[in-house]
Amino acid sequence: MMNERIQKLAKQAGLTSLTTKGLEDIVDGCYIVSPNKLELFSELMHDECIDAVPNDLDPATYFKVLQAIKNHFGF
Repeated sequence: MMNERIQKLAKQAGLTSLTTKGLEDIVDGCYIVSPNKLELFSELMHDECIDAVPNDLDPATYFKVLQAIKNHFGF
């Protein structure tokens, strides 16, 4: 089952969920994703990762972690 936070981001990005009524044992949810919506979803995931970084780290470590996340997502 997909994490609720990821489901919320998918909805926020406008991803369309397919109905799997009767196929729940085979498919655990499917989404139709256009390139633009996939990019928006990745930006939202990036922002979530940035927000999850504890701000009580020493400044040098905090900057390194933020930079690593930005580099990882290509921002």
